[in-house]
Amino acid sequence: MDITLDDKLSALQQINQQKLVKILDTIPGSKDLIIEQKLMKILDSFVGVTVLKRYGVDKIYKLEEGLKTSNSQRIFLVSNSLIACKRVLDQIQSEISLTGKPNVQVCHHLLVMPFVPPVLYNLVEEEGLSELLTLQTFSIEFIRLDGNVLSLENPMFVELYYHKDTSSLRALARNLWSLQLILGSPRLSLFLGKHSQQMSKLMESMEQSLGSSSLENEVGAFIVMDRSFDLATTLLTPVTYAGLLNEVVEINVGIATLEKSQTRLDPNKDQIYGEVRDTPCSDAFPILHRKAKSLKSEQEAIQTMKLVEMERYVSTRLQRTRDMTQQLAFHISACQAIADTVGSEFQVLQTIEKLMLDCKDRKECLSYIERNIDEHELRCLRLLCLLSITTDGVTQNEILDIQKMHLHIHGYQHIPLFYKLRTTGLLKYRNEYILHKLPNWSSEWSSNAQKLKMLPGSLKRSDQNSRTCPSYVFNNAYIPAIYFKMALSPGDPHSFSRPEFARVTNIHLELYVDFNRNVLKGNAILTIEKKYSITEIILDNYALVIKRVTNPVTEEILKYSIGRQHIVGSSFTIQLPQTEEKYVRVTFRCKIQIEYETSPESPALYWLTPAQTADGTHPFLLSNNKLTFARAVFPCQDTPSVKFSYTATIMVPKDFTVIMSALSQNVFKNSQVNLYNFLQAKQVASYAVTIAVGSLQKEHLSTRSNVFAEKKFINEAVNTFHRYDVCVLPPCFGHFEVECPCVVFLSPILLCGDDSSISSLAISIAQSWAGHLVTCANYHHFWLHKSFSMFVGRKIICKIWKCSDAQLFYKKLSHIELNRMIDISSATNSLKTLIPDLTGLLPINFVRHVPYELGCIFLDNLENNLGGSLAFEEFLKSYFFNFAYKSIKTDDWKEYLNNYFAKLQYIDWDLWLYNIPYKRTDINNYEITWEIECSILAKAWARWDDNNFDQPFFLRILYKKKDFTDIEEIIFLSLLIRQMYKYLNVKKMNLLLKIHRFENKSYQIRYLWLLLCIKVHWHEKILDALDFVTQFCSLHYAWNIFNYILEWPEYHLILQRMFTINKKKMLTYTRNQLMSILFSKH
Repeated sequence: MDITLDDKLSALQQINQQKLVKILDTIPGSKDLIIEQKLMKILDSFVGVTVLKRYGVDKIYKLEEGLKTSNSQRIFLVSNSLIACKRVLDQIQSEISLTGKPNVQVCHHLLVMPFVPPVLYNLVEEEGLSELLTLQTFSIEFIRLDGNVLSLENPMFVELYYHKDTSSLRALARNLWSLQLILGSPRLSLFLGKHSQQMSKLMESMEQSLGSSSLENEVGAFIVMDRSFDLATTLLTPVTYAGLLNEVVEINVGIATLEKSQTRLDPNKDQIYGEVRDTPCSDAFPILHRKAKSLKSEQEAIQTMKLVEMERYVSTRLQRTRDMTQQLAFHISACQAIADTVGSEFQVLQTIEKLMLDCKDRKECLSYIERNIDEHELRCLRLLCLLSITTDGVTQNEILDIQKMHLHIHGYQHIPLFYKLRTTGLLKYRNEYILHKLPNWSSEWSSNAQKLKMLPGSLKRSDQNSRTCPSYVFNNAYIPAIYFKMALSPGDPHSFSRPEFARVTNIHLELYVDFNRNVLKGNAILTIEKKYSITEIILDNYALVIKRVTNPVTEEILKYSIGRQHIVGSSFTIQLPQTEEKYVRVTFRCKIQIEYETSPESPALYWLTPAQTADGTHPFLLSNNKLTFARAVFPCQDTPSVKFSYTATIMVPKDFTVIMSALSQNVFKNSQVNLYNFLQAKQVASYAVTIAVGSLQKEHLSTRSNVFAEKKFINEAVNTFHRYDVCVLPPCFGHFEVECPCVVFLSPILLCGDDSSISSLAISIAQSWAGHLVTCANYHHFWLHKSFSMFVGRKIICKIWKCSDAQLFYKKLSHIELNRMIDISSATNSLKTLIPDLTGLLPINFVRHVPYELGCIFLDNLENNLGGSLAFEEFLKSYFFNFAYKSIKTDDWKEYLNNYFAKLQYIDWDLWLYNIPYKRTDINNYEITWEIECSILAKAWARWDDNNFDQPFFLRILYKKKDFTDIEEIIFLSLLIRQMYKYLNVKKMNLLLKIHRFENKSYQIRYLWLLLCIKVHWHEKILDALDFVTQFCSLHYAWNIFNYILEWPEYHLILQRMFTINKKKMLTYTRNQLMSILFSKH
């Protein structure tokens, strides 16, 4: 399988270890390692004592005065601070002074992190130690701290901004270049600020001389920003537990130390920290209190345990309970330390900081600093710097008054302090002008912050705890600048569009489908509503080739510009036609026409060759505008918050049929081309504009339903679906999910009329409500699509299925799937919430990590607590009706829920929406009768002695469940594949087939049957399995069949030959994945 992001980040530790080991290996014999104290925890993060001893390290010392070592080989590991390096030289000189002469048998090795400063060579020469000391650079890679947080643990602010020494930038550029080699080259790189620009040039030089990564970076965006670019973020006081913990506790390499106790600040190691990390500190203590009560109850329960229960507890939970007790004690002490440090005036401090950000009540801000500078020196100096930045500086008189007070209280040794603050840019001076005294005066910093919406004062109260916006860290007072470099627009971080100024209301497409070049080409005519004085519109674009932009009314050429390529495409800014604007408060309408063509490499268009289709005679086109890909098909405001109606005229070669997510109006045919016209009068999001073109046949099912399929599957499709427009795709598509009106697209693997096709169709219909009718405003709130679709779809299935306990079965399935997702890579922990922050990420790569099953469980929990299924279904109908054709956020749904259910009980919204879910341990409590019967039957087949047919008990059981439902057969076969296949043989398999006739069932059941045949080593069925993969060459089926067959060495060549012959039928992604296992296994 693919190497995950978690694997890549974990490799950093191994690389650091190998770098050190390589150096140790070059120094023969036994040696002592002397380490500068601040580097000890850094070393501990990637190498242990056992490894060091394996490579000859006898003893490890802390670098201090009067140190005595025993080995003749001595390795000093220090930072590149000249003070630290000088201490090593003094240590060597002290040894020489004791003996009166240098001991040539003693070898000293000085490893300097992250590089050897050039002046050190001169210093060694001056000290006369060149023959006794070797200098060597030891540069470590990034250290992984908490999930995806990486650090070099090498503060450089003073070095860069006070000493103006940029020598460390080369080492940092080398680290970033190395990180790109591991993670892959990003699609977008942004370097903001003077130092960052310098690093950009250094990295370009390294790429030219040392090479660059050929891997694709799934994160996509690489942003390097000077600290001076946003100093306010570092000066504000956070309100979250993690932020305030960093204010009062010593944290080194992710380990927090408080007096004699410490903990690793990693949710994977400290579960309690994971729960309180991002909560407001005021909410952390109640959580800790509940944890303490829970642990106390557990301790009390131990007293009444029986011996067997006690043994189980000791072996499974005791150590975990001890660790949790220690962690709990640490965090309770930390909360107390935060309370003692911040004090009772925390709310006042928040108010003062807010006044500074808003440029208000300057006198009160200065007065607060003067009143508190004696007791809270550091806090007041930070506030002074914050005031100088947000108000474009402080005056000479203001700074002199505060400086005198500070020196009088804290001593005149601090005279250089204010000079240093000014040199670093933290403290700015300005002259006093009469303009500054005007009541409505606003600083340049404040004006820029307002324009960028960095001061989110307009947010609703309910948004203040929303962790999709980083302002919650600062109590909704400030959004860090880095967020706006990652987000593209305020409403949707994945769209450049600004619909609040100019909005697309209708699109007309005139396109020709060019199968020779694999492009769509033609025109898009956009109808736009704009506000008064707005002269341009920003659209989204992904690799579209723009020929020209005109006013379709006057044919006037319109100016446009295309922005720099971003992970999700680029901005497409167009100068709008002039309109007659007499009134300020109304919107104005205009049209623009864009002549363009798509890229042959468009990620939204599947261009299938004839070999990849079922009939094998004609090519096929399918668009997949999922999430952010509509912009690769046509220019639009590609955000779910913008909905529009559309029409389309699609020209295709003769013998081709066109299907769209719209109503077909008429078709014109001649000897060369066919012309299809479509109308979608309803408002839809851009991702719902879907097109399919192929040699498709159409069968009329009813007044409201048609089915479209290739000739090979048309009869099966007609017999399977009785209502709703359905398009059956070529067999290389194992799964295709898109929310669009009028038509549903399905793979042929779902044909044969079994329950599996009903399930998929039910989910697709549910998506028409939860994904098309009501749309999320941006993909942070995508659970409003996914979880609601799953919940409603399963309700439909449960009403159709003949199985009892269907609802309980799906509840159990939700919990199993949620647990599986929780166990996946900790590198994606930050995404494992219902409302994750996807800013700066390509949504299609990351939404798969979001636990949408949790949303389904949440809705089921609400249903049970709000009057049962009937009452909740009435709410859902009302919800869909109220928000029909609108785009909403979670808070809109919450507000509607609260208003609908007048007596709504307390709901822990943070727990459900923003916290990483906990694993469900009650799965085994769900006893489903027919699932138990499937298990009993599977065990009976495993236990049955096929040499003895006179076993009436077993034979009675084997024949008892002859008439399985489809879902029972799927579960039964899955149990045999996972657990019982070792006890089966060909003789049993023949009888099993005779009873159940799996080969005459649905494609899914046939697939599972073939997997079981392979696991049991039924050689005659291998060719059947290969024929199945040849017919349905999607990764969904091919992956497991290939892996299972590769367990037999004798079939390696046959499998490779089959793959070589049929790979042209597969999608590129499927082909690449299968090639990886064929080569690795062989």
